Amino acid sequence: MVTTPSFLFDTYKRYKDQTQTFITWLGETARQCGQSIQPEGMAKGKSKKKAQAPLVTKLALSDIVTLAKAISQSGSAVEIPSNILQSLKFVIAQRKKCAAWFSQQHGDETLHKANEGHSFVIDIFEKAFGILSPSTNQTQPPANKRATVEGNEDDEDSEIEFINSFAGLEVEDFSDTEVNSWAQPVTVPKKKKASSKNIYEMENSEEDLLFNLFCFFSDLNEIRTYLKGLWSDYHQGKLDLITVSIATDTAFDIIDRAEEEFVHCIPPDSQNRGSYVNSAGRLWNCMGGHSAKEDAEYTEEFYPLTDWLCLHTYRTLYQYLALLATKDLFVPAMEFGTVDHSTPRAKLSPRQKADQDSTIISEFMFFIELVSAALATTKSPFHDKLCKGLAEAMLNFRRGDRTPRIWLTFALQIYLDIHYILKSEVKRGLDDLRRISMRFVDIMAEYSRFVQNIRPSEKWDADNDMVFNDITYFIQYWVYDDFVGAHRARIIKNHGTNRQKVEEAKKKPPPFQYLSNHPLMCGLMAASITLNLQKHSIACCEAWGTLMSVAHLYNGSIQLGYNKTSWPDVEALVQIHGEGNMFIGGLPKTAPECYRRFGLVNGVSPRNHAPDKRRQPGKKSGEAIFSNKTRGIINNSTVSAIFLHRYAPAKGEDPHLELTLPEVERILNQSAARQDSSPAISNTITKSTSSLLLDQNSPRESAIETRLAKRFEKSHKLTPIELLTSLVSTLQSEHAAMHFPYLPMHIRCMRLLRAVLTSLGNEPKEMYPQYIRFWDARDQDLRHVTGWIFMTSSAMDHLTTEQRNDKEKFEKYMGWVIKASKLVEKFAKEKGGKEMEKVRKWKEEDLGSFSRRIVTLKDIGLALWGEAGPYGTGKWEEEVKEEEVVKVKKRKPRKKKKKKNASGHEAPNDEGGGECEDGFEELPELVG
Repeated sequence: MVTTPSFLFDTYKRYKDQTQTFITWLGETARQCGQSIQPEGMAKGKSKKKAQAPLVTKLALSDIVTLAKAISQSGSAVEIPSNILQSLKFVIAQRKKCAAWFSQQHGDETLHKANEGHSFVIDIFEKAFGILSPSTNQTQPPANKRATVEGNEDDEDSEIEFINSFAGLEVEDFSDTEVNSWAQPVTVPKKKKASSKNIYEMENSEEDLLFNLFCFFSDLNEIRTYLKGLWSDYHQGKLDLITVSIATDTAFDIIDRAEEEFVHCIPPDSQNRGSYVNSAGRLWNCMGGHSAKEDAEYTEEFYPLTDWLCLHTYRTLYQYLALLATKDLFVPAMEFGTVDHSTPRAKLSPRQKADQDSTIISEFMFFIELVSAALATTKSPFHDKLCKGLAEAMLNFRRGDRTPRIWLTFALQIYLDIHYILKSEVKRGLDDLRRISMRFVDIMAEYSRFVQNIRPSEKWDADNDMVFNDITYFIQYWVYDDFVGAHRARIIKNHGTNRQKVEEAKKKPPPFQYLSNHPLMCGLMAASITLNLQKHSIACCEAWGTLMSVAHLYNGSIQLGYNKTSWPDVEALVQIHGEGNMFIGGLPKTAPECYRRFGLVNGVSPRNHAPDKRRQPGKKSGEAIFSNKTRGIINNSTVSAIFLHRYAPAKGEDPHLELTLPEVERILNQSAARQDSSPAISNTITKSTSSLLLDQNSPRESAIETRLAKRFEKSHKLTPIELLTSLVSTLQSEHAAMHFPYLPMHIRCMRLLRAVLTSLGNEPKEMYPQYIRFWDARDQDLRHVTGWIFMTSSAMDHLTTEQRNDKEKFEKYMGWVIKASKLVEKFAKEKGGKEMEKVRKWKEEDLGSFSRRIVTLKDIGLALWGEAGPYGTGKWEEEVKEEEVVKVKKRKPRKKKKKKNASGHEAPNDEGGGECEDGFEELPELVG
């Protein structure tokens, strides 16, 4: 199971922390003022170790006022730290928020008693605040640090707001004094002799359990509201599919962790501890649901509570799982049909809304059942927490565990929310997935044509290119072929007449119905393709060294004054990976400095450039032997570092996601640093390229995110919404880096280096005959051309002033860099911004602009197989349309011999598909 960080601070955890801070101070201070407080289980003195053990003191609510009066009437000037009163204010504010919610409900006697209990708790804390605040001196925070009342919705001076893609959602701020109380010490204190110290705890009550339940469900609904805002932004073209999908999947992990922590807070003796029935049912009964008429959840009076608790979603989920557990074969959807979105949902009755929910959920659950069966013998290439959770719930029900998790209910409700936000455009997720798949196919088509004319490198041969074939197979099986639709058609034919109406069984389900109705899955599949392409493209570029070589050559041509044209694509690479990574420090300005920096990134020891180094035999002064151990391009993408191993794991690697403190700090720092950038190499770089890379925040947003990062660094406390907000910000800022076309850029860099080498003619062989192996036109050594050019030009520093003015000497040492600079300038003028123009166009498409490209199945098929047709059949089936079932071509019976695809490569599946007795194609083992 994926683990989320324990430092996520939900409402109830903050409440308990602040309550503990206050009562600990209250008890200790009252004891010092002479108030007698009897701890429980006081040590009898039989053991010194026991005598020094902390003593637990249980405080009743009535004790709080008594202790506050004892402090106030002690006669001594008691100094109260300001964070103590701030903690008390926060406790009161959260209790009032809970009391206000309960008071708005219409329940039975239990509710009235609960309201009285909440009012009593609030009255106690307010009395304590009134006793302490006017009669004591408070230590105030510094003037430049204003403490705020947290959790009080009426406080209009709160300094922090949530920065996300939609306005109106306020961030609940932590006060500086509260942060100081959480801050962890940096240095380890010296060990001191153990001393006796009381531990103060509040006595538990029924109101505390109800308050915990309220906080838990309130936090879940706050996350639900936040995600609805993200998907609304996606629908409106403000966010892309990958961003909202990763954020939603991460939110499911957070909800899962929140449920685990909630269960630990429930008394161990509670029946069905932490289950949905025990938790939501207690609130439902408190509101009078148990005494209302049958089907009360479908009335206007109770529907808001039903929706808040996701009650109908739970019931539908439970009914389907229960039905599934009693059957040995597949259970079709309980309700068939399409949801009509023409009528606004707000105008529907609760019963009509419930019917829509049942239709969507039951159809979705049927597909989850099909996918689980189809993947029984193969590994899923993508990892959606919702689908995996539902599959596990199906398995658990069959094993006798009939308690669906609370997080799963809310995740399924969020799935419904996505449908109602996108409505008829829910299929847009599949359109985006196809378009992103088409980008990969187009890039691979260009790359495949190019690699046919180059010699393999020692570091990257044809076998390395198989990683790209794996992604191609992924697209073939999971995007082009409707594998779930074919599996469903076979199941309905074999078993449908026994389990549903005959006329329903005869219906042909629309093709790609699973992915068409699951934009979240489509987004995670798109993330898998994008991250895999980025990872392997960077590895390819590192092996050849072309991008690094051209970046240094371009910088040298600009700094030495022989090129006046900016190259936006190279500038983008430096912005993405940082000049410290590309140049081992700042931008080199002179020829000798360019030579030294290029040597360092190519594995040359710094000692080779030292003025007092010992010369190797046959080696001229200032020369360095270029090593094959290149430093390479470091992928410093935050998104890739954190999510690569989950959505694009390597072969044999189990997907995992464990957010650690350093990773969260990286997310926050990246979010806060969106306004920063490396300086451009050329001062003529366009602002549009820079803004596309940075996706800058407003000054106010940047200041808030910077403060959030600093606060987390100090306190290691973060609310779930703050984490999701920073994650969305980071995903937005790295859109260009994730989608940068490295392979096409690698191809153009190879062509440039070839042109540079050709322009030098035989001069390199004549000047450096001892390094003839570098000039035999091997493509893998093209990256060294830049180094030889800089080494030659750097020799000018060893000449006298008279020699430098000699035209022949100047042409000998600077002629190479001048020729290369002219070619660089030519390339920059002709297509210097081609790749960034692609990135800009792709971003517009991802945001759903009117120029969004619509990719059909035939578009993908043509790019994969050309006119040869699907899988080399030699023909196209024009009758395959979106309104019909996609026909899957029958293949030969299984053979032990491995098959090869149209490109001649071995297919990764060991066995092909065969024909079943029912005439349907037997699905082959799908590729992970």
